[in-house]
Amino acid sequence: MHINRIPGSAINESVVQVLKRLKLVQDGKPKRAAIVLFAKTESLDLPQCMIKMARFKGADKLGEFLDNQRVDGNAFKIFEAADDFLRRHLPIAGFFNPNQYQRIDKPALPVLAVREAIINAICHKDYSMRSGYISLAIFDTTVEIWNNGSLPRGLKIEDLKHSHESIPRNELIAKVFYDRGFIESWGTGTNKMIEQCRLEGIPEPEFKERSGGVLVIFRFKKPIGVSFKSEIATEKVVLSSRQEEILKIIERAGTANIHQIMMKMDNPPSQRMIQKYLTQLKQQDLVELQGTGKSAFWVSKAISNK
Repeated sequence: MHINRIPGSAINESVVQVLKRLKLVQDGKPKRAAIVLFAKTESLDLPQCMIKMARFKGADKLGEFLDNQRVDGNAFKIFEAADDFLRRHLPIAGFFNPNQYQRIDKPALPVLAVREAIINAICHKDYSMRSGYISLAIFDTTVEIWNNGSLPRGLKIEDLKHSHESIPRNELIAKVFYDRGFIESWGTGTNKMIEQCRLEGIPEPEFKERSGGVLVIFRFKKPIGVSFKSEIATEKVVLSSRQEEILKIIERAGTANIHQIMMKMDNPPSQRMIQKYLTQLKQQDLVELQGTGKSAFWVSKAISNK
């Protein structure tokens, strides 16, 4: 992939010159695509520039929320928020190959395939609908990414599993993501998703039209939960990035209560969610609660057993 698609001389150009180069200015005013791509949140007057993200307990939306977020912002902020949400909630299997001492970390889904689906949702959603949005839902069995806006005319769902022409709904937005090296320009995104899933032994992604939009479904090889094991690993516990973050905070501090944990976390969730993560870590025999009431604190079992 060619990642240097923006000439080095652009660094010396003004913002207006760069926007003109990208064809994002008309009659001296930024086009809607420019606002979608680069506007600051406080000046973004497009309610459709939003993503809803949730981690549900169970296999459908009838289960309780384990995490629930809404992020408003430009296209790159939405991509970063979705990427961060996936990192927090997709379990990572840590294992060792024979005769190899370095641990290998393997996500439950191929990260590049899921990121490709998110970028596709950003580039192909219908921004003319002020009530439109993108959704990212993580269940025990699947990850589902939906964007409002049907497929472009002339393209069918079955075409997405084969070589097909690139018909971007938002050509200017897709062009900027292409220039940044995030995507290719020849309709290969869905084929890459399929190939990456095949290489990892994961079921192929499913593509559907639903509720006036396009839905991409990734299925886990095994349902994710609080303590599933890697098939390849020698009994290594799989933790979400949030669980790993909390465990590292406790290990570094020696002991910590919930308030201390929250103070040291990046973008901490609610106290209830931290309590839930701690309970899960306790169930996996990684931490234990010592003391009672306000004086109670958490300690790593690895440290307390030394």
